[in-house]
Amino acid sequence: MIPKSGTTWLRALTFTIVNRNQYSFENHSLLKSIIHKLVPSIERNLYAADIKDRIPLSKIIEPRLFGTHIPFPSLAKSIQESNCKIVVYISRNPFDTFVSYWSFVNKIRSKHPSLSVLSLEETFESFCNGVTPFGSFWEHNLGYLKESMTRSDKVLFLKYVKTSLLFFYELKIVFIFFKNYVHYHYFFLKLK
Repeated sequence: MIPKSGTTWLRALTFTIVNRNQYSFENHSLLKSIIHKLVPSIERNLYAADIKDRIPLSKIIEPRLFGTHIPFPSLAKSIQESNCKIVVYISRNPFDTFVSYWSFVNKIRSKHPSLSVLSLEETFESFCNGVTPFGSFWEHNLGYLKESMTRSDKVLFLKYVKTSLLFFYELKIVFIFFKNYVHYHYFFLKLK
């Protein structure tokens, strides 16, 4: 998933669906921990350059869920060819992704005196040319979209705009993807 596309929301949603029977509503892990600890990032937590940022596999709640901003073609072949659910990918329209990304980057940069704030024009030029930490917006989306069309049982591709407007429909799709449709109504009682 490209950063600033609804990835934190999707991690929490997926974790809740997959682990819905492991916790009571009052004692849920999401109430005790941040989602980035429960659904760690492949690139930041499993293969982090700094050893203190790494999370051992044994510390990750099973069934294990991971998040990533890595484009599909760049994922390890062992991940691409695995028999497990590979990903629920969320795509956001390029304009919203760009604006959120620009705002986020400048928020981070403002905390470091040695870094200047990026202009809208400079960031837009880089974004359009695919010069970002996650590569080209179009190639990133296309990689996961193609894979979802080829292996729909392994890769689920969602659109952020559609998701925000039709939340319950998309939630049902995620439930079905994880074969948890049986408890669909129970889950909604807990949401209210």
